[in-house]
Amino acid sequence: MRDERDYSVYPSNLDVLNAFEKFYAYLKGNGYEPTDRWGSTLDLTVSPHRRLSAWSWVEFLQLLAEYPKSMPISFHYGFCSGESKAFHCDITVATGGLRSCVSSKDLDVLTSIHDRIKECFLRRLGFDVKEGAGYESRDIQGKVQERIQ
Repeated sequence: MRDERDYSVYPSNLDVLNAFEKFYAYLKGNGYEPTDRWGSTLDLTVSPHRRLSAWSWVEFLQLLAEYPKSMPISFHYGFCSGESKAFHCDITVATGGLRSCVSSKDLDVLTSIHDRIKECFLRRLGFDVKEGAGYESRDIQGKVQERIQ
């Protein structure tokens, strides 16, 4: 299964390194280790003319520490806890928002990882992310009639 979510907010004061470290600490605390068995990319754009790619999770965190203002930052990496619990995660942090995509065979894993992504990247900064139905446009005549009643 694959669950992709877009958040069109980006807190300009986000400590990206701290957010990724908190996310990784959560994963390690739950027995997950990084794995590149599905292939991986760990990229950050340092300037419009320079993009860096890390070859390991540790190297990725080192690059984030060295270049904390890089945008966009994206990683596509797998994590596993034994053979039974595994997932692949894509996170892109850009000035226009946050995109997260989690793939796993376990629906509970999908949900818990997305919840942790929101916690590390959005809620801890005071944003309370709500998910619901999008805006539905209605004709003006219907709106006016509703307000008159």
